[in-house]
Amino acid sequence: MAQTQKKTQPGDEYARRAKALTSAVQRLRGWIGSDPSRLPELVDALNLLTAHRLLGHAYAAAAPDAQDAVKRSAEVLRALGPIGPYTSAEDVVRCGTALVHLAAVQVAVRLPEAAGVTVESWEALRAQVAELPIDPRLEPVTVVWALSSSARTALAAGDVPLANAYADAALTRLAEAGLRADPDAAYLALDTDRLASDTRWAGGRTEESLGFLHAAKDGYDRVVDGRLAEPGRHPAGLVERLTEPLFGLYRDLADRLLAVGETDLALVTRHDLVATLRGLAARVGDPVRLQLAAALTDLVGDLLRVDRVVEAEAAADEAVDLTRAGWAVGSPRLLAAVARTRVQTATGRAEDAVAGLPPVLVA
Repeated sequence: MAQTQKKTQPGDEYARRAKALTSAVQRLRGWIGSDPSRLPELVDALNLLTAHRLLGHAYAAAAPDAQDAVKRSAEVLRALGPIGPYTSAEDVVRCGTALVHLAAVQVAVRLPEAAGVTVESWEALRAQVAELPIDPRLEPVTVVWALSSSARTALAAGDVPLANAYADAALTRLAEAGLRADPDAAYLALDTDRLASDTRWAGGRTEESLGFLHAAKDGYDRVVDGRLAEPGRHPAGLVERLTEPLFGLYRDLADRLLAVGETDLALVTRHDLVATLRGLAARVGDPVRLQLAAALTDLVGDLLRVDRVVEAEAAADEAVDLTRAGWAVGSPRLLAAVARTRVQTATGRAEDAVAGLPPVLVA
């Protein structure tokens, strides 16, 4: 019986690979104290682990190792003195890879200006070795992250043409390297499409923006392959990883469809998001409940726009009920309450609307 369960239990190759890479890093960290010559091996292992985590959107786990890799790769680079005749391409690539990984993490946690500084460090290093007889080339995946980080930095600075240029370069490198056909790089393709959508949107090219966002959604849906409909059948880590892009991707698509007047498609997208999050709440827990509350309040606004007040009231009531739990103290509860007051106001129940507001808003 136990053997049968083992055979039928769905696997998670990503998690197994992460475990193996983590073990390799831990072993090398243990050996470094007695054998400092293995430091380059440790940096390589850290870079492999960080890249794996970035490809799975495991940003919180990637951050400390990315920072450690930058520090240790700089030590390796300086081990033989200042950059010069004894500098090797391998050491430059190690350091450049670590820097780009850190920039990708910084972009993911919404620190694009910091990411720009980090990428500039790599560019400065590359300029330093330009006259040397070496040719340090980053892996294609790393190049896409570098270009994407620069695009996000330019977008945050308001330089939309430059952001679009970097996004185009990232799309080109992704295609040239055949990464769209690599299942391990599926989230990288999704992220690059979302980047292109954001830069096009900022430039007023709404049709192109929506095209890239639809492509990102289609790619994401292929990765999920229906597995979020039955989350209990799959390992918890896999479900959490499949869930990570869901909210931001579907929310952006619904918002932009609404902005261009595609109200019906926007509502379908928002309803799909709400339904999926409902099914995931028990499995994933409070992070998904927070997203569900936000998706419901968004849905209330969409429904009120088209005078579907009864449906809006049901969504608002669900959001309020959901945010009564302890995890929802603060803005989730406040936003749910405001959503319900909007419905009550729309139905002529102004007194109920005022009575239902949190005290901080009516004091």
